[in-house]
Amino acid sequence: MTGPRPKGEFWTCDDDRRLLEWSTSGVHESIIARKLKRTRIAVRTRRARLLASNGADLTQLQKFVELDACRKHRGRTAYALSASALPGPAPGFVWCSVTRFNLADEVLKDADLKNVFKVAIKFGHAIILPAGS
Repeated sequence: MTGPRPKGEFWTCDDDRRLLEWSTSGVHESIIARKLKRTRIAVRTRRARLLASNGADLTQLQKFVELDACRKHRGRTAYALSASALPGPAPGFVWCSVTRFNLADEVLKDADLKNVFKVAIKFGHAIILPAGS
């Protein structure tokens, strides 16, 4: 595929990792855009969002899910104070941040998560296994 991806293409965890790695290494955004098959504006916007989320208040819980390389199969779900507090992913999976996570909405959907959140705050993270595990 040459040129930019179609508008609305999802960013993968690997895209995010490469974007941050290249931008902190001093690679120009036009080169990053070409390598990721994105527009320069998309690269600039995504980088700003990623850097803003890294500077977020660490007292807030974040939600992560394990996804396989194809992003089709979901593994465990984790709630953590930061990505660095997570245990290693299961073989063949990577941890991906859930950007639209809202703690209050999650508790309203499932009141039992309150206890999970308490564990995550106390120990830095809490893991929920997929149903049927």
